[in-house]
Amino acid sequence: MQIKVVVDVSVNGCQPRPSLKNCILGWLKPMVPCLFKHTTCKNKVMTIAATLPGVEKVSLEEEKNLLTVIGEGIDAVELLNKIRKKVGFAKLVSQGPEPVDQKKEEKKKRKKMK
Repeated sequence: MQIKVVVDVSVNGCQPRPSLKNCILGWLKPMVPCLFKHTTCKNKVMTIAATLPGVEKVSLEEEKNLLTVIGEGIDAVELLNKIRKKVGFAKLVSQGPEPVDQKKEEKKKRKKMK
């Protein structure tokens, strides 16, 4: 059975950690255009969610800051702990079985019969 986990994630407030590369580029900024792009929090959150075992679908709604993860046997506590450790704020909004449309099931059954 598929499980749907919805997590409220703070994506806007994430700042990249300062590194030697960033300091040098900031120092040389007037002379050299910036060639390196910072990894955004959206990418971090998506990769953390995608690396969990059993995940089939990951989506992020930027307006509402909601991360939706769908898959088999997803551990919501493990997901929250990893996001909190690497990104910051995360709050569980809902967890439960994914609602399945009956029309989709009927179409799948018809295709299998043909």
